[in-house]
Amino acid sequence: MIGSLYTSAVPLAVRPDVRGNGKAGAIAVYTVCSWGYGQCICIAAGSAILGIIMASAGSAGTNYFRRASVFWMAVITFAMGFFAWTVFWPSHVPYEQLGPVGSFVEYLVKNHYSQLFYWFWIAWLIHVGEAAYSLHLCRAKGITDSGARTQWVIQTFLFGIASLSLLLAYKPVKKRR
Repeated sequence: MIGSLYTSAVPLAVRPDVRGNGKAGAIAVYTVCSWGYGQCICIAAGSAILGIIMASAGSAGTNYFRRASVFWMAVITFAMGFFAWTVFWPSHVPYEQLGPVGSFVEYLVKNHYSQLFYWFWIAWLIHVGEAAYSLHLCRAKGITDSGARTQWVIQTFLFGIASLSLLLAYKPVKKRR
């Protein structure tokens, strides 16, 4: 088998009796089983199984999302935060406590502040462009779930290439004819 098997049961809601005879409804429970290449959804009311819907292997990637590495998320958050700190509050940065990096950043702030300011906004524009490209890639790779697309766009906007590289590396399963 590909991947690991997991199941989860989620009570959906109390619904009216499907026969329309006015009796009280039953709680429908959806059980989702995944084997890594498809999903099986069993709809049950009480002990009777009402139906089984198998998702095809080609549609298993319609909600594909993978979180970026925590390491890269921390590095990018720290770098962009430090960049913002030096651009917007340069007088509050303890340059002397940062060693050679602090000396270099202090030199940049004193002698090339306008370039730092512009590069800060260019970095964010690059992230916006990467986020827009991630939306295009989601369409191109068959990721149709709006939640997964939103996660890709937000993650790519915040963490840039650390997220986009995961989406670029994703190879959706081709449908067999």
